[in-house]
Amino acid sequence: MSTISIHNYLSNLGYAPEEISNNLCEKTFTHSISIRDLSINIHYVFVKTEQEIYERHRSFWNKNSETVFIAVAEEKSYLINAKAKPDQHSPLKKGICIYTFHYGINSKGYEDIDIEKITKEYINSTYFFEFVRKNQKKKQEVDKDLLLNLLELRQDLLKNNNEQVVHLLILRCLFVKYLEDRGIFEKKFLVKKLQSNKAKNLLNAFDEVRKINGDVFGGIRLSEKEITQKYLQHLTRFFEYDYRSGQGTLFPYEFDNIPIQLISHVYEAFLKTDTKKGKGIYYTPAFVVNFMLSQTLKKLPKNNKTITILDPAVGSATFLVESFRIIQEASDKKLSFEDKKNILENQLFGIDVDESALQIAAFSLYLALLETESSDFIRKKIETSSSILPPLIGKTLHKANSLTKNPFPNRTFDLVISNPPWGSVPTDNEMGHKMERQAIENKNGEFAEYGSVADYERSQAFLMRANLWSNENTVCGLIVKNSVFLNEQSKTFRETFLNTYQIDTFYELSHYNKILFKKKVIGEIQGQKVETGASEPCAVIIFRKAIKPARPFKYIAPKLTKFAEYYECLQFSEQDRFEKFQSEFSENDLLWRVLVNGDIEILNLISKTLLQKNLLVESRVGFQPSKIEEKYGTPDLKRIIEPNDIRQYLLSNNEKFFNWNQKVRRKTELKVFNDARLIFPVRPLKKDNLKIRGTYLENEALHKDNIIAVKLKTNTGGLIKNTKAYIGLLNSELFGFYLYQISSQWGKGEGKRESIRNVDTKKLPFKQMDDMMEKKFLKYIKNIEENHSVALNKEKINNLVYDYYNLLDYEREILREFYQVRVDRANEKLSKVNKVDIERYVETFKSTFSHILSPENTFKASYHISPNVGAIVCFSIVKKEGAESLHENPNLQILNFVKSKQLQEAETYKILNEEKVKIYDEEQFFLIKSNLFKDWTVRQAMKDAREEISLLLSHLPDVNE
Repeated sequence: MSTISIHNYLSNLGYAPEEISNNLCEKTFTHSISIRDLSINIHYVFVKTEQEIYERHRSFWNKNSETVFIAVAEEKSYLINAKAKPDQHSPLKKGICIYTFHYGINSKGYEDIDIEKITKEYINSTYFFEFVRKNQKKKQEVDKDLLLNLLELRQDLLKNNNEQVVHLLILRCLFVKYLEDRGIFEKKFLVKKLQSNKAKNLLNAFDEVRKINGDVFGGIRLSEKEITQKYLQHLTRFFEYDYRSGQGTLFPYEFDNIPIQLISHVYEAFLKTDTKKGKGIYYTPAFVVNFMLSQTLKKLPKNNKTITILDPAVGSATFLVESFRIIQEASDKKLSFEDKKNILENQLFGIDVDESALQIAAFSLYLALLETESSDFIRKKIETSSSILPPLIGKTLHKANSLTKNPFPNRTFDLVISNPPWGSVPTDNEMGHKMERQAIENKNGEFAEYGSVADYERSQAFLMRANLWSNENTVCGLIVKNSVFLNEQSKTFRETFLNTYQIDTFYELSHYNKILFKKKVIGEIQGQKVETGASEPCAVIIFRKAIKPARPFKYIAPKLTKFAEYYECLQFSEQDRFEKFQSEFSENDLLWRVLVNGDIEILNLISKTLLQKNLLVESRVGFQPSKIEEKYGTPDLKRIIEPNDIRQYLLSNNEKFFNWNQKVRRKTELKVFNDARLIFPVRPLKKDNLKIRGTYLENEALHKDNIIAVKLKTNTGGLIKNTKAYIGLLNSELFGFYLYQISSQWGKGEGKRESIRNVDTKKLPFKQMDDMMEKKFLKYIKNIEENHSVALNKEKINNLVYDYYNLLDYEREILREFYQVRVDRANEKLSKVNKVDIERYVETFKSTFSHILSPENTFKASYHISPNVGAIVCFSIVKKEGAESLHENPNLQILNFVKSKQLQEAETYKILNEEKVKIYDEEQFFLIKSNLFKDWTVRQAMKDAREEISLLLSHLPDVNE
């Protein structure tokens, strides 16, 4: 395969000779898209055989950094799914090969062959990535695969409390295998030791590594008796074959290619299976680690040569490993091995309650230390028995519970960064948990910082504990579960937090749970499902000790797009980013919830609606059934209603009954199930379209705790006996919108958390009706009941509700936009802006602006929508006579320029900030935003036009001067 033929191939795809010369290395041509911070590279790999395709695929798969690559053979090119597990026996099987092009290195007449999808122009236009995303059906990423194989190996080795031996044995073998893959030992070094079936030979290998010291091989020594023949046989299979399938002749992992973070994360998760007991295992995604450090460590002074970092829940040391790299990159000189060793010994600190985690942390840091050293250097150190790996455990890495002990007394750090444990402290008798509960209870003594911590919540405790390790210049960055800043019970904590710290940036990541910590099954081990992830969404908060005078902080609530999901980045636009003072959150706690999905105008509408509330809401869920059916005496059968019996305004005539004279886990007073009341399911369904699904009931009927019953009272406590008309309010768009915005769970996460809570229901803004208003509502409700015609009457009811709550036209537009974006256009395809949307936007912008234009003038507008990121509208003022209508102008290259700049100059790694950009010249005004419908609605047109009017008026001369 000649260099000339490779150049010809690439030239035919649109690459210039200079590009080819600069980016062709060892038969691999790399085209980098101008999205630096997203690190999107496309590799053309020139090969002769399918075996070569397998080898390159294996390398890319282990690196876990690329999505696809293009394998170019003699007569064909193959688009290879780099996220699918490579198969040595069938390198091009379905799922691995996404697409085949009948154009290779020796093809002639390529002009007649469809090669568009791999040309430079197609890749640069971003259509390529949409094509890949739709065709890349199968993923089996290296971390999940390695974890499953380790878990199966572990299960096969475990017996009679031998966990420590098994874990140490596997960890040490992994380290030896890493050194082998680095070329320190000869190929098959580890497998030969294992295949000898002699434990002594394996221990000799460990002793070789022990010569360079360190915590992985120091401490506990394994004996020959502890390493059985069974262990050696299973380890041989693991390090020679694909362990779970038993297929293949090659070990699928390359530890000199697998990122250090990934190896460490996986092994940490592997250990956690002992204690998690089926609750799922998780670790911090690499892109979250990177963006958090870019928001914290990278912003600290570069001239600080002795910067110190603490992770108080260090786990596998993922934050410390990446910090180690950043510190090295920031150095103004090439660091020697001793310089780097000094960083480990004096600048990186960690605490963990689990001693095994500390061994993994040390393992991770040792790999990071050796990563940039030559194989010859390491080999010579082993041969000369030089102690180059410093002991860390007991010095910079300490076994302790950060919430109850401080192994670094009287010491503060420049950066405190962590993903600490979430949830309440368990109520079992484990000593560590007991000590945590006692510390949090001791609110006025040694642990006064826990004074506002509610329900033994660890996230809250770690946030307050960070102060212990902080000085006036310390920056803190923590990942916590988002309910800390949403739940009603945490209000006192939030007040204390705001008084203790100054927030720099708050990332509310409810909508990113799908690619962060959402639970998912990744496979089965011996019939048991293996889950990764957590059930709750998170928030990332960057903060420091309170600084005076106060300054605004950035609140960012990005919405997950397909682009962001596929390339694992945080993508947000102007509507998702706010700058607010902490005092505003202290004065109005609803801000924490409303800004998750809304903005300040929505908050104002919520506040206006709430001010009209003049009825008390008595809200109760039903009883909680018992798993064990235990009856008492004579059965007392009562009708019971289930959530699927309820439709808006209507109730099915079911004949289901429940024996009230039996054991239940939590019994509700019988009066809850009587009298005039409104009932609705706790869990909204997708088909409810973000509205409450309620009906009216006055006869006795039971319901479980999956249904809420609401009774209305006057301010004097008198029960409103006939609340049927009020079901019109409950089912309206206004009430659905209101509850969605103020709820601590609905719209704030996924899965089981998506529910309506009593405490939020009590805030519903019910307003007492007079006789006339009641009759109007009852008229429409009666029509629905008689004709089952909800659709025909809902618009009339909604308009009646809008009038009843005195909503202005613009406030009604807020509601329309909410349901358009989140219901009508929530589908992936419909979420993108289109020509009709731009037409409405432009007409609304012109209409809003028209009253300050002279009668003979109007706007001329053109637009262009990018298929992946960005859309642009160009406005200019022209005479009405002969003015052109809106037209598409694909030559608006300024869009590509602005979007490329946003992608290249993103303030932080893995963050795409698509804020609105405005560009003015003497004759035109360019408005550039995302290509999502939410940024080009009628309401956004009104806001944008008003902003321009305000800007114009602010530049008018002052007549008083």
